[in-house]
Amino acid sequence: MHRLTRAIILRNGSCARSGFSLVELLTVIAIIAILAAVIFPVMGSVREKARQSSCMSNLHNIWLALRMYKQDERQMPVSIGPFIAKGSSAEISPLFPEYLKNKSALHCPNNDEGDANTYEPLARVQRWVASPSDIAAQGVTNDPVLLGASFSQANSYDGYLTPNGYELRYSRYRTLNPSDPDYSRQLALRNPPDDTVITWCSYHRRRSPSGPAGDDLVLFMSGEVERHPAAEMEKLGWRVKPRG
Repeated sequence: MHRLTRAIILRNGSCARSGFSLVELLTVIAIIAILAAVIFPVMGSVREKARQSSCMSNLHNIWLALRMYKQDERQMPVSIGPFIAKGSSAEISPLFPEYLKNKSALHCPNNDEGDANTYEPLARVQRWVASPSDIAAQGVTNDPVLLGASFSQANSYDGYLTPNGYELRYSRYRTLNPSDPDYSRQLALRNPPDDTVITWCSYHRRRSPSGPAGDDLVLFMSGEVERHPAAEMEKLGWRVKPRG
């Protein structure tokens, strides 16, 4: 009887020792927390890179559509995506569906505004494509038909939806001053150089107390798509030059 009791006690003691102590549990929890702190930002970065790749693919498809349109019409279209002119109810769509088969190519994965399928609701153009220096010089113009026009909030490449309205990114006309050093870099001219900015996507920006952070994706006339700091794009806009 004594031996049996002793065996049971030893066995129970062995079972007790096989569990985790409080210190061990806290250690495991701490390790999991550290791994989560390391892995989650990496996963977020990988996800953002994938979205940027999808956006760059959209911009490349837009460039191909613009090239075909220009070959046929001998000029660049007034817009990339559909819009409704002020005082009208008719949609004007230069590229879709003849040159751009799917409206999804006009939608950046980071743009959470609007519906990429129905292209509703609409946002009215409130600001031209311009840098602060352009506005100060009052030397900026745009196609008159775009004055007060409405674009879909899902359209990520004609403009950028801000708290103040839809801010244009694509425009054929950007300065009226022939002596402007960037005058030749306008889409309205017959043969703009390869370093001419077609449009840029600002939906990959991050807001910080010091201003926009992250990168904008810039499409040039050459067909190249480059990442440029959002702070640089906020300052230079269409005047930015390709690297190298």
